[in-house]
Amino acid sequence: MSVFLGELHAPGSWREELPGGIFSRRTGGKCPLLSSWPSINPGSGSLGRHFRPCWSTGSNGPQSTSHYISHPCPRTTLGSYLNLLLYPYHLAYAHPWRDSLGSSSWGFVAGARSGSHFQEEKANPLFLTLKKVEVKDIRLKADGLELVGELHVPSGDKVHPALCICHGIPAVPPNPTDRGYTLLAQRFCHAGFLTLIFNFRGAGRSEGNLDILGWSRDLQAALDFLYNLEEVDKTRFCLLGFSGGAAVSVYTAAHDPRVSSVATCACPADFRSLSQRETPLDTIQRFRQIGSIRDKDFPPSIEEWKRGFDTVAPIKWIDKISPRPLLLVHGDADEVIPLEHANRLYQKAKEPKELKIMPGARHKMRLEKAAMAFVLDWLKARC
Repeated sequence: MSVFLGELHAPGSWREELPGGIFSRRTGGKCPLLSSWPSINPGSGSLGRHFRPCWSTGSNGPQSTSHYISHPCPRTTLGSYLNLLLYPYHLAYAHPWRDSLGSSSWGFVAGARSGSHFQEEKANPLFLTLKKVEVKDIRLKADGLELVGELHVPSGDKVHPALCICHGIPAVPPNPTDRGYTLLAQRFCHAGFLTLIFNFRGAGRSEGNLDILGWSRDLQAALDFLYNLEEVDKTRFCLLGFSGGAAVSVYTAAHDPRVSSVATCACPADFRSLSQRETPLDTIQRFRQIGSIRDKDFPPSIEEWKRGFDTVAPIKWIDKISPRPLLLVHGDADEVIPLEHANRLYQKAKEPKELKIMPGARHKMRLEKAAMAFVLDWLKARC
C-alpha cells in the first residue's frame, strides 16, 4: 500500500497571524471568511507523483499558483477546510492534530482513499508536499506462530538503514485503536530508516503466549526478515527497544553480530523486581487477564518459564554489545523500572556507550517527545 506524507510549510512566525488569517495560533485553528479557496493540481490526477504546488498570498488569503476555485468559506475548523481543499483530488482524510510526540503545531494526515495507514507529521503553511511512503502489512513465523507486523519503507530506490522497534511487555489488554508504535515507525521512516514494527507472541494480533525466551526467537525471525530485504543496507542494522523489548534487544544483539547499534528505552537490568512484587503464579494469572497468556495449559513448566526471564536479563549481556554503539535512555521519574537499573547497565557496558537521563520522563518513553528526538538524532549519527 502506498501512503502519502503531507506537510505544510510556512516562513515567518507562528506568534503572529499569517496573511489570509488561517493556520495561526491566534485564531485557534479556525479559518475566517475567505473569498477564494486554494486547490491542488497534482498533474494527471496521479497520486503517485511527488508535487510541490506553491501558494501566494493575496488580499483574500492564500491562492494557488497552479489554479484556485472560488468558493465562499464559512468560519469552520481547520480540519473541514483541509478536507474540502483535498477532496477534489481523492485524498481520503485530513484533520488537524497535535503531534503525537508533543508538538503544538497543527498538521494534517492525508492518504490514499483505501488506506488504513497514514503518515502523520507536524505541518506548517504555506507550501504543500506529498511524499510517497510504502507501508506493508507483514507476517513473520517463529516456532510455528504467526506474528503480525508492519514494514515502513522510505521513498526512493536506494538502500536504507534498517531499524527494528521492539515494544514492551503488555500491562493492559490490547487496544486496537492505539497507533503509538505505528506513529513512531512513521517518524523514523520519514527520517530515512526502513522500519519494522511487530507484535511479539502473546501481544496484539500475534499468536502464542507471552514467553520472554520466545520473544528472543521472535526478534531473531524479525531480524532475519529485515536482513534479507534488498532495500536494506546490511552495514546499518539497528535495534530500538522499550522496557521488556529493550531487554530482548540487548540479549539478541549480544548473540547476533549483524546488529550494528542498539538503543534502549527504560530497559530493566533484570526482572527481579517482578518476582519481588508477585509470585510467578500471580504474574501468569495477570497475563491471562490481559490476554497475553491465552492457552490454559501454558506454561507447561512455571519454573522454566520464570527461568527465561533470568536468562534474558540484560545485566548478563550488556557488555557483549561492544564494540557496537549502545544508547541507554531512562526517565528519572520512571514508575516501573527505577533509574538505578540504567546506572547498573551503564556501569557494566563497555565503550562506546552513552546514558541519557530524561528529567521528568516516565516509563512510556515513546510518549516523551524529547527522548524520541534524542534517540532519532543518535541513530541518524550512527546509522
